[in-house]
Amino acid sequence: MIQEQEKKEKTIEIKQEYILIVEGKNDELFFKALCEKIGINNIQIISLSGKDNLESKLKAIKNTSGFPTVKSIGIIMDADDNPTSTFQKIQNALRQIGLPAPQNPFQFNNKGKIKVGIAIIPDENTTGELEDLCIKVIENDPAFCCVEKYIECLNQKGLELKKPSKSKIYAYLSSKETPEIRLGEAAQKGYLDLDHKALDKIKNFIKSLLK
Repeated sequence: MIQEQEKKEKTIEIKQEYILIVEGKNDELFFKALCEKIGINNIQIISLSGKDNLESKLKAIKNTSGFPTVKSIGIIMDADDNPTSTFQKIQNALRQIGLPAPQNPFQFNNKGKIKVGIAIIPDENTTGELEDLCIKVIENDPAFCCVEKYIECLNQKGLELKKPSKSKIYAYLSSKETPEIRLGEAAQKGYLDLDHKALDKIKNFIKSLLK
């Protein structure tokens, strides 16, 4: 299994000067849609297939023949239960393989040949994940009122939701024409308002990748 993973990592091909690393396929689809929305088409988005793979993926990227052409790398990860700890783990992973680590989230370290930045979502001070950020985007949608009532009903029945933000997002998506799709696909289908101001900070981070 380890050999298969190593073989897979070695097949990374650098196609752009600007690289955006995200956690999974769902995130990849979401941020691809977001990049298209802001008119950016020269960023290569690479999925980790799980945040635990960050260091090995960074090593694979660094060992790729096309790595000398890379100008900047952006890393976007969920805060989960501790945004500070998540940020520090990413810093450590970068330092372990000799890449510059920024001092603060949503900033880039410009020292060295490659610029590197880290973004934590929903933000650097809030626990949660991509779904929590997207809830801000949909909370004024008429369907979201029904979602809140549904979640309230579940709570009243004593049904504990381990991932309430995910439950809300997928309850919301059930009101759409294609209800079975995941969040990243929903963004591509236009089910989320990608012009919403709640996304401004992460969009500015992506734009900074190119500066």
